[in-house]
Amino acid sequence: MQSHYPSIATPLASAVRSPVRLRYYQQDLKDRINTAWLEGHQNVLAVAPTGAGKTVLMAAMVQQHLQEGRGGAVLVAHRQELVAQISLALNDVGIRHRLIAPEPVIKLIIRRHLAEHGVTFYDANASVGVGGANTVERLDRGKRKLQFGPWCQTVTFWLVDEAHHTLIENLWGRAISPRIFPNVVRGLGVTATPGRPDGQGLGRHAAGVMDVLIEGAGMRELINEGYLCPYKIYTVPCKVNYDVVKIGSSGEYVSAQLEAVEEGSDLVGDIVHTYQLRTPGKRAVCFVSSIKRAKEVAEAFRAAGIPSAAVDGSTDSNIREQAVNDLATGKIMTLINANLFGEGTDIPAVEVVIMGTRTASFVRYS
Repeated sequence: MQSHYPSIATPLASAVRSPVRLRYYQQDLKDRINTAWLEGHQNVLAVAPTGAGKTVLMAAMVQQHLQEGRGGAVLVAHRQELVAQISLALNDVGIRHRLIAPEPVIKLIIRRHLAEHGVTFYDANASVGVGGANTVERLDRGKRKLQFGPWCQTVTFWLVDEAHHTLIENLWGRAISPRIFPNVVRGLGVTATPGRPDGQGLGRHAAGVMDVLIEGAGMRELINEGYLCPYKIYTVPCKVNYDVVKIGSSGEYVSAQLEAVEEGSDLVGDIVHTYQLRTPGKRAVCFVSSIKRAKEVAEAFRAAGIPSAAVDGSTDSNIREQAVNDLATGKIMTLINANLFGEGTDIPAVEVVIMGTRTASFVRYS
């Protein structure tokens, strides 16, 4: 089955095709990953702080895989925004790749290719594929099997973003399983937080799929070297009694109870007031407990004269994209989200992060 999207190859395409340029600590991590594979470890979990450039590292590993002629590769993420980020990293260095996503998302990503690079390396027949876990996990069914089945047979390398999600029997594990990709010989997961709130292990000896963990340069080193910005943390007295909220089997607070205990509190006003007091005029992303609360907080910011928007997982793809663009241009100053931008999302415009609810998860907090 052929896609109706064209593969675009123009003289401009050669201008952006280039080797992935790695910083010293990224190159060191890449070398250690290769050493682990040579030592017989099939699946490697690479750890590096938020902002260290893990997506660039993934692009470098794919480029190496293609140069070695080892077959196809699949890169798996868990949200539209992360699929787009990985696709942009591949596009930046001219790696042709297919997108395993709904058509509106494919169109949106292609538009971003053209806007940021002037060319797209989207190719429906490419040996490299990028997709969301929910979609990739269903490639062995129905029309998707007819469309992607032959390609799945060629894939010998999987890469998983935010790989602390990956357990052998969950969604992420199923997305990279031999049932979908029977000929894989090596795997690479990347994460800043190699742990899970539910306490399950990521190693093959436990509930996971990884054989070895390799830790890259730490946050303090990268701050000292000027690759990451130093930061300040401000806290305010908590007026919500979170002690009555139970922690569920996932290791996180039960959502309904979390929302209920915050209802009627001064939390919304405290968020806006603290922003005005501590970080006025800074572009911020705010995390809250529910869609309802996101709308309330955005409205409170607007009532205070601060342009704001609320988004969540049910928000239309184009609206989500526009909201991020509006934050970058300063059309809005605060972007309120419910369970959308929590992990791995790269929004360079953000100057302030507001945690507008409590979490029991160290992974989410960090």
